[in-house]
Amino acid sequence: MGMNHDTRYVKTHRAPVHEVLHTFGMWLEDYEVINPIRLRPKWSPQLPIQVPKSRAKAIEAISSARSEVMVFSDGSAIDGRVGTAAVLCRDGEVKAVLWKYLGPKDRHTVFEVEAVGLVLAAELVRAEETVCTVTIGADSQAVIHASCNIKGESGQYLVDMVHEWMMVVKSKHRGLNTELWWTLGHEGIPGNEWEDAEAKKAV
Repeated sequence: MGMNHDTRYVKTHRAPVHEVLHTFGMWLEDYEVINPIRLRPKWSPQLPIQVPKSRAKAIEAISSARSEVMVFSDGSAIDGRVGTAAVLCRDGEVKAVLWKYLGPKDRHTVFEVEAVGLVLAAELVRAEETVCTVTIGADSQAVIHASCNIKGESGQYLVDMVHEWMMVVKSKHRGLNTELWWTLGHEGIPGNEWEDAEAKKAV
């Protein structure tokens, strides 16, 4: 029984679910609330996405990108611990880095780690003095596609956080042109290789 849980049992108006939770020592605060419908039908994402159909096309596309700023994010797991990082590059050089250590691997999903990486990426863009065009690279197609999803699913609250941060970014950098691209690690793309090393530092 966790020290931080409210162990009081519901005394009145108990539903069958209360009986089940009490019997098995389960606590509502341990579970994520998922709203079936999160957004209005005509909602459009803050980050248009680009997901090439093959690894080769993905490498070619990100290698030929000519955005003023490139930001790469990724997660890493070492010795049962997970962390994530984001690296911002200008003119082929690393200009800023953010790290986040999340905790034990058995308490965090890959989706969660990759989504937090995108939040870090958005913060790096926000912190820039001036920027007009940005390409954000991530190697998780699941998170990239989830960024366009209007229905609720596990981990969606983190994707919502990414969109909230991007709204802050665009309110600061008016007219900002930004896209979220699928990129692959360990393929010789400089920014992505630097990011992989930084993600290991986060752990």
